Amino acid sequence: MSIGATRQLAGYAVNLRYHDIPPEVISRAKDCLLDIITVALYGSTKPWSRTVVQFVKDLGLSGRSTVLGQKRRAPAHLATLANGTMAHAFELDNVRQPGAGVHPGATAFLPALAAAEAQRANGKDFLIAFVAACEVMGRIGVAAGNSLEKRGFHAH
Repeated sequence: MSIGATRQLAGYAVNLRYHDIPPEVISRAKDCLLDIITVALYGSTKPWSRTVVQFVKDLGLSGRSTVLGQKRRAPAHLATLANGTMAHAFELDNVRQPGAGVHPGATAFLPALAAAEAQRANGKDFLIAFVAACEVMGRIGVAAGNSLEKRGFHAH
C-alpha cells in the first residue's frame, strides 16, 4: 500500500528538522521575514489596518503574540488577524504565481510568528515551521492547478 500525497506532505512537515534545510533556504527564509515585516509595518499606516488593530485592542484580551508596531501583545489568533491585515493592506506582499497560494509572509510567517511566541518556541523551531509551511502551501497550490484566482477566489 502506497502512502497518499496528503500523508506524505504532512509527514514532511512534521518530520522536517533544521539540519535538513539547506543553508541557502534558511538565508532566503530570513530575507522573506524581513520583507514581510517591512511590508506589514507600511501596511499598518493604512486606515483599514488601524481599524483592525483597534478592534483587537478593544477586545482587551492579552496574550504573548506581537501585533507589529504595538506595545501590547495579543492572543495568537488576534495578532495574526491584525498582522495579516497589515501585510495585505497595500498588496506589497510577495507571490510565487497567481493561484499557487504562496504569500509566504502573510500566510505562513505571521501565523508561525504568533504561534511561536505563544508557545515560546526558539528561533530554529520557528524557522522550521516557516519553511515547512512555505513548502506545503506551494505544493497544495500547484496541485490545485494554480486556478483559484481564475475562479474568483483569493488563494489564501
